[in-house]
Amino acid sequence: MNIPNFTIGDKNREAFCLLIKALPVGKLYTAKVVEKESHRSNEQNSLYWELVTGLANQLGYSKDEMHQLLGYKFLRYEKDGHDFIKSTTKLTTKEFSEYFEKCQAWAAEMGFILDGI
Repeated sequence: MNIPNFTIGDKNREAFCLLIKALPVGKLYTAKVVEKESHRSNEQNSLYWELVTGLANQLGYSKDEMHQLLGYKFLRYEKDGHDFIKSTTKLTTKEFSEYFEKCQAWAAEMGFILDGI
């Protein structure tokens, strides 16, 4: 019996325990439980888009263009001689915080300061 990948949280912890208890006795099993990395919070997302929109308006870009420009500037990597941009949705909370700090610093160099931060 194989248990598929299973994300354990407060709401399904008991169901996971029942799956484990249902495993046939007398066999050996391997299990690996790792903490799932969280992705950016709603608050981080709101602040980011506030920064992107304000900076875009100041520099004369659309917010989507500004988002792409920031990604190119700070999330670009090379693989096999080609440039790629890591998606902000794939960043962990920590990675997104680091990215946001770089965006803020660059925005400040461009003369834009996000109010309230």
